Amino acid sequence: MEKRRAIFFDRDNTLNQDPLGYIGDWRQICPMPHARPIVQRALQAGYLLFLITNQSGVGRGYFSIEAVRACNRRLEELLGGGQIFTEIGIATGLDAVVDPCRKPSPKFLKKMCARHGLVPENCWVVGDGAADMAMARRSGARGILVHGEGTVLDPDDEKACLGRYSNLDSAWKLIGKCDGLARIAD
Repeated sequence: MEKRRAIFFDRDNTLNQDPLGYIGDWRQICPMPHARPIVQRALQAGYLLFLITNQSGVGRGYFSIEAVRACNRRLEELLGGGQIFTEIGIATGLDAVVDPCRKPSPKFLKKMCARHGLVPENCWVVGDGAADMAMARRSGARGILVHGEGTVLDPDDEKACLGRYSNLDSAWKLIGKCDGLARIAD
């Protein structure tokens, strides 16, 4: 039986450029360089793709959950159209006490694994921050830090981080190499 694989992407500063800090308008969505081809290659390789995003701007009253959903729809449109992500997790609370799905909590990842017949060891977390790598470690997934120059990781979280890259293309090559997909990792 073939292993099901998945990638859990962070949204802002990972797939989407975020020079503003809080994005609540779909017109501000602008994919990172290489995001579209990387996402398309991952889909072609049979990965389930998930989006997990902390959006405390909702909890702070900066914008609505509907605005976040509109941004996510726009991102999917720009990454190739249709439904790119199998499911999207949006944490709107300011901390994990208020919102138990807020990264670094592994709750969303574990829930998706149970729902879609995945095991965390066959999953990747690709994100730009320490919370993403902590989520990878706490769930048993593998992590890749992208666009996170200067990000300081807890020593335990550093173990879950298999690579630090300045672009998604390099992250995809590592995923392909580790998962034995050399043909499509090029």
